Amino acid sequence: MSTNKKISVIIPAGGVGKRMKYNTPKQFICVNDKPIIAYTIENLSKVKCIDEIIVAVPKDYIAYFNNIIKEFSLKKVKKVIIGGATRQDTVYKCLIDGVKNEFVLIHDAVRPLIDTNIVKASIDEAYKYGASAVGKMSTDTIKIADENGFISETIDRNKVWLIETPQIFKTDLLVSAHESAIKENYVGTDDCALVERLGHRIKLVLNDSINTKITYRDDLKVLEAFNK
Repeated sequence: MSTNKKISVIIPAGGVGKRMKYNTPKQFICVNDKPIIAYTIENLSKVKCIDEIIVAVPKDYIAYFNNIIKEFSLKKVKKVIIGGATRQDTVYKCLIDGVKNEFVLIHDAVRPLIDTNIVKASIDEAYKYGASAVGKMSTDTIKIADENGFISETIDRNKVWLIETPQIFKTDLLVSAHESAIKENYVGTDDCALVERLGHRIKLVLNDSINTKITYRDDLKVLEAFNK
């Protein structure tokens, strides 16, 4: 990796994690006395070319998160803003708030175990192709169902990827993708979906390590086991 690369990071942490069924948004749940989001930021901060982290959190948690930044010395966090109504809104708010670098990395607040070597590899691929995304190839057979719940098609699993984060893009490309989506009232499930609509190809980076997205209570046990 070239030493002159500088990457901005956006962490959209504005959600409340209803499936977790906690009173606290899941990104702020503590595991071994540390909030999940702190693990995530600490991990990303190990990548030297990442020099700016922008985090969006719910309005009522701004002060709480600022205390987390101080307590765990999360020095690469440069901006904290209020999240939008949706994840897509939140990412766009962060983008227009002033991302300073040519490339921006989007990462889920509740994927605290991402391998830093995978982050570096995805950054390299983004610099080559303008966009990259981390994921795993499917090991399961994929079926398409009809409206009545019967199998209508079997997909070649060798072509199926389960997409994760980080996802990395040229900043101006991602801004254009979001603005196009706003204009056409399109909502995607991730940032790749928005960029795909512009016809830009996204390089996939195989992740063969654990990158669990903390979604359910049992997922907390995975993070706990890695941080005993």
